[in-house]
Amino acid sequence: MLDLRKLAAMAHSIPSDTGGGSPLDKLYVMAGLGERLDLKSFVEIGVYRGRSLFPLAWSFAGRGGRSYGIDPFSRAAAFETDLPPDLRERVTEFIATTDYDDLHDEAVRRCAELQLAASCELIRETSDRAIVTLRARGIVADMVHVDGNHDRLQALRDVSSYIGLMAEGAILVIDDTDWPSIADALAHAKERLSLVFETGTYAVLMRSSDDALIRGLGEFCRSLERHALRFMTEGRTPKVSVSIITFNQEDYIGQAIESALAQQTDFDVEIVIGEDGSTDRTLEICRHYRDLHPDRIHLIERPKNLGAVANYLETYRDCRGDYVAFLEGDDFWTDPGKLRKQVRFLDRHRDYAICFHNVFLADSDGTLLRPLFDRLPDTTAAADLCRGDYISTPSCMVRNGLVRDIPKWMYTLPGCDWPFDILNAGHGKIKYLDETMAAYRQHTTSIWTSRPLHECNSVSIRLATRLDRFFDFRYREEFASFIERNRRELALHLDVQTRARARIAPPAEAVGQTRRRGRISTARKKMKRWLKRLWRWPPASLAPEPANLPPLDLIVIDDAFPHPQSAFRLEEYDTYLAMFERARVFTNGQAFAFFNEDRPLAEVIAEHDRRSPALRGRTLPLADRPPTVTARFGYAVFAGNAWANVEFFEARNIPFAFTLYPGGAFVMEDEASDRRLRKIFSSPMFRKVIVTQTISRDYLLRKSLCEPDSIEFIYGVVTPEANLAPPDAAHLHYKYGKDTLDICFTAHKYTPDGHDKGYDIFLDVARALAARFEDCRFHVVGGFGEDDLPIAGLEGRITFYGGRDQEWLRRFYRDKDLILLCNVPFVVFPGAFDGFPTACGSDAMLNEVALFCTDPLNLNCAFVDGQDMVIVPHEIEAIVDRLSWYREHPDALRALGSNGRARAAQVYGFEAQLAPRLALLQQEIIA
Repeated sequence: MLDLRKLAAMAHSIPSDTGGGSPLDKLYVMAGLGERLDLKSFVEIGVYRGRSLFPLAWSFAGRGGRSYGIDPFSRAAAFETDLPPDLRERVTEFIATTDYDDLHDEAVRRCAELQLAASCELIRETSDRAIVTLRARGIVADMVHVDGNHDRLQALRDVSSYIGLMAEGAILVIDDTDWPSIADALAHAKERLSLVFETGTYAVLMRSSDDALIRGLGEFCRSLERHALRFMTEGRTPKVSVSIITFNQEDYIGQAIESALAQQTDFDVEIVIGEDGSTDRTLEICRHYRDLHPDRIHLIERPKNLGAVANYLETYRDCRGDYVAFLEGDDFWTDPGKLRKQVRFLDRHRDYAICFHNVFLADSDGTLLRPLFDRLPDTTAAADLCRGDYISTPSCMVRNGLVRDIPKWMYTLPGCDWPFDILNAGHGKIKYLDETMAAYRQHTTSIWTSRPLHECNSVSIRLATRLDRFFDFRYREEFASFIERNRRELALHLDVQTRARARIAPPAEAVGQTRRRGRISTARKKMKRWLKRLWRWPPASLAPEPANLPPLDLIVIDDAFPHPQSAFRLEEYDTYLAMFERARVFTNGQAFAFFNEDRPLAEVIAEHDRRSPALRGRTLPLADRPPTVTARFGYAVFAGNAWANVEFFEARNIPFAFTLYPGGAFVMEDEASDRRLRKIFSSPMFRKVIVTQTISRDYLLRKSLCEPDSIEFIYGVVTPEANLAPPDAAHLHYKYGKDTLDICFTAHKYTPDGHDKGYDIFLDVARALAARFEDCRFHVVGGFGEDDLPIAGLEGRITFYGGRDQEWLRRFYRDKDLILLCNVPFVVFPGAFDGFPTACGSDAMLNEVALFCTDPLNLNCAFVDGQDMVIVPHEIEAIVDRLSWYREHPDALRALGSNGRARAAQVYGFEAQLAPRLALLQQEIIA
């Protein structure tokens, strides 16, 4: 999303003088249009020091775009004859005394210092020559900024020529339109393009005949200009900023704004409205109030819909007041003295961070019903707030600036007002004013109150468990209390629903007795299972435990945890340890050799404890497992771990489940593997198996190894939450930020030459591409080296990195374009196969690297071929042709990476992976 502060900081870091310098409002209009229209290619005529080029290049690079700055940096080309009389002498002297070679070198250095060299190209040619260069390279401009030589004929030639370089829907910005010499160029542009927006000094035009689009963009530009001018205005800072966020609230937003305008204060108040791309009349209404009160209302029109959380946080960031009061577009204030009372308290009590009050519940018509709370404590703290959110949004006022850097994880939450209040409360106390001064509206279109109660409980529990981790378990007991309360409400809902279903069951006479019982029993089981899946936290107290040795809630047995290179285990088991107070992981570290790990098990566990201090002492060596330890439930991943511990589970009378990933002693059509599975599934303690691939499920059923009711299908793999969040920095794509096509291969090494992972195919494809194209580079991560297979023909073009952890890979993938994985099943062992896609492939996708892979077993059931990834045949020539096509179409390659990341984030997200696993464990633990 466009950040005006960063744009301004970059622009202000570049000097402005007689030679040129773009004002911030024009830069913001151009950058905002680029974001709203998703423009990718920016061309500027007249770079000078780069005050407009580099901020725009930064903005375009954030979307994977590329920028071209055209300037000959020559005195002869800079000389102008059609100067306004009042500027002629000053400009002529400036041109005569300027060292243009130094100017060019300065621009090159600045481009590198701003880390734009990979996405911004300086073309030291006249505009007449540069357009020939651009056309020869097939470059089409999405936005052109004409700010070069201002002589009449040159300006006219620039506009005329570069309009021909513009794509349909592209933007043309002509600078210094107040100069008489620019008049002909502007008139020429208006004859051929549609005027979007015009000020006294510049004009914005578009290659489009869509009148509605042009009008909408014109209003948008005016809003951007106001936003920038407000930011630039120096003067008295308002005492209070009122932050109003709104989306599709045409029936309510007027009352919200009116209630803010009605506040009676003796200090300055600004109203900042974050309008999030509404599709009804909400924006029209907001503009109406803005036009009536331009000195009091600042309207932010989002280029694209951000969503409620991002809109809330970004609107807060635009608030300039000493204090910020929050009001959502469907709520309203009822006391005109509300702001005055809250400010008076916070001014007198500097040790308080938040001041709030009671609110009325109101119906959709705005009729006040009753106060939300009966009573609340006068003063509370952050820890109290973690027990449950008692600060209603329209009642809240915070001291501005306490949260200077909003954590990125905040943007990933389903709601943010509660955690944002907790962050602020970490800097001071919370004051409750015992007055009712606002209305919280309940209506059918409300995001929260329109949900069923049990769904609110479920969302609250999931949110709290994530917040507990994000706050580093500082408020563990408080969050646990909140979760337990919601769990009990869910339990009550379950009981009510079960009784209701029993009352409406059909009479026995309606159907055969046996079939009726079977159907009712099945329906009840399904209802109970569905409702219990909503539970996400263990109860604080369960059945009475033996006095001598209380059982654990959950015992996990593993051979690789907590090694940092097993990222999915870290995410899954750390979540269980965090969410189940009485959970332990016992590990033997036997799989450490797979990661080339020489450290002893105790050292790896100690490292994990240092990294997650709240979980200290919860991971123990298997050899230290107490001989009498028992648990309500057991769990493992991979068939090998489950099989090795069946006897332990049976001896301790511990029911258990496991995840059957491909590999890990699971081999199809292998008698020894089938015997291991039969031993697991025939155990009286076995309860559930989670399968992650359709072929695994089908095999268990075809071989009659497991009952269908005992199989839970969860496609994919548990993925670290850090990998699901958008990257901190923009991804660099081929021709969109860099000029090399970077192709990688990432895999664990199981065979000497890696042919099971397709390493041999990768090298053959790399050789063919290297022979065709000079700009291809190849990268290999994993236990592979140049001695495994010949790399002739790739010398100087291929790099080996060895095994790496997730943090390193995230940085590594930032400038990689695609990953090629040509796995071959049944090679390591007959019947052994990899999941689809492999964990390395999915990890690359989440880092916006386009995935090209084989799928010989037709396992794909979640991704669209050609849109989210490309499934290739196991044929070198066909793969080379496919990759060559994408090299010639870098926009399609970039879109593939972007689409793949978005889809992978859904498939491997918390709700798709950990939520159903937690539901299963919770259901079994309380059974």
